[in-house]
Amino acid sequence: MSPLVPISTAAEAALPSPVAGSSALIPFCEHSSGGEQEHREAFRPPFCPNPCCTLHHGPPEPDSLPEASRQREAESDPWYRDHGHYRTKVRGLVQRFRCRRCQRCFSTQSFSTSYYLKVELPLPLLYLCLVGGMSLRALSRTLGCTPASLSNRIGRLARQAITMHHALLSGTTLSEDLCADGFIDYTVSQYFPDATTLLVGARSHMVYAFDHCYLRRRGRMSEQQKRTRAQLEQRYRAPADGERDSLTRALAETLSVCWDRSRPLRLDTDEHPAYQRSVADLTLPLPELAEPARFTHRRTSSRRARTRENPLFPVNYLDRQIRLNLAAHRRETVCYGRNTVATLQRMMLLVCYHNYNKAQLIGDWARQPPVHAVAAGVPAERIKRWWRWFFSRRSFFTRAAATGFYKVRNSFGVTRLFRRSIR
Repeated sequence: MSPLVPISTAAEAALPSPVAGSSALIPFCEHSSGGEQEHREAFRPPFCPNPCCTLHHGPPEPDSLPEASRQREAESDPWYRDHGHYRTKVRGLVQRFRCRRCQRCFSTQSFSTSYYLKVELPLPLLYLCLVGGMSLRALSRTLGCTPASLSNRIGRLARQAITMHHALLSGTTLSEDLCADGFIDYTVSQYFPDATTLLVGARSHMVYAFDHCYLRRRGRMSEQQKRTRAQLEQRYRAPADGERDSLTRALAETLSVCWDRSRPLRLDTDEHPAYQRSVADLTLPLPELAEPARFTHRRTSSRRARTRENPLFPVNYLDRQIRLNLAAHRRETVCYGRNTVATLQRMMLLVCYHNYNKAQLIGDWARQPPVHAVAAGVPAERIKRWWRWFFSRRSFFTRAAATGFYKVRNSFGVTRLFRRSIR
């Protein structure tokens, strides 16, 4: 499949130029393969990519090396050695190395987001089009590739986004109240609805965490639909407390990392009884939640008008943005999720774009507001540093601090697939 416009020309024409005074932090002008070429030319392996090697988390300290190794280190002989090179049609010569500790071979491509790829695609353009509302089929026609190739690149970018989100969140202190609600949709069939619980900052509208659970189909159904649901539930039935466990995981992950116990915290939810039970479940690992002076849970009717005065406005606003920016979540269209893992990967990419590149609500174009993460207290320089290498440097999950939902899931069918997708 080949597009009518060459990919390089289409990518250059589609990538926007930075606007003066814009609050966007993605460096559009640096989105080219030149960054990878510069990365390969001045490359020193920072660690061994073998997760079973003792040097995987960084080179050893000189005092911890044996005498012979210390002598080599003193002679400026690093922990690795050159091991020739190999030639590819896409990248030419690629330098290879061998670790002196585990004797495993690796190359410069082991640390690149394009490792083991035979075809180059413009990842920045792919990312911006995906969070801009294009479906996979439309995007594959634009770039002249197959949907399977797009799914592969989206999975790689999602792993980058997970690592970026957790790295930036781990150094942030929660300085605002939280708002939580479930985003309801379905995957594969309307007999398998699911809920994505969103935990959003009340002031900055930054998404701190999200979690996924399956639901049982509810609402008005015909007799035939009820029989079909009964047949499907013989194979799998969604847990009754899925929404409760989902909010419990999202809250526990965020509060354990970001919450300063000396600051009072308020959680806004609707009147769903599962959310009240979720807070009760967390009082044992987090006893501060049982103290009214430190934590309050305010409940608001979901039938209340969705205006800015509504305490649930942050999650209502995010629900609207998800429907707008992800094609699979639009109502009454032919686009819908066909794989839970792929749906969550696209959700992660949208959350990363929303937090770290999209400006807060714009009321006056003359005054550009900061992005949501900067409004929540994340330094802009740290975000820029991450965006600079987001599309070129590979993030290793075995070295990242990502925990909880992204690595372990207990719902039907998700554990194996999502674990496989993050390796």
